[in-house]
Amino acid sequence: MDFRANTGPYGNHSLTVPCNGPALSLPLYPCDNVDFQVTTYYSNICPNGAYQGYGAPKGNFAITMALAELAEQLQIDQLEIIERNRVHEGQELKILGAIG
Repeated sequence: MDFRANTGPYGNHSLTVPCNGPALSLPLYPCDNVDFQVTTYYSNICPNGAYQGYGAPKGNFAITMALAELAEQLQIDQLEIIERNRVHEGQELKILGAIG
């Protein structure tokens, strides 16, 4: 996952919000070889910060849309892909050790 955030002119939440995107969405689907990169940059847009879920909805949206595209290509129901691949109770999630 390549997560990018335009933080506006100030960096008050420039690390925490973008890091929450991958950190709170990738553990929903177990995968031992997951990789993500977070890039933040400043610009002259309106200042922003920790609003609307603190980064998590953005990561979840990206994964959900990728699964929807995959389901369409495979011609199966999107909910079936989610059910097959979601984390299940008692499952070890190695990504949690990596992201702390």
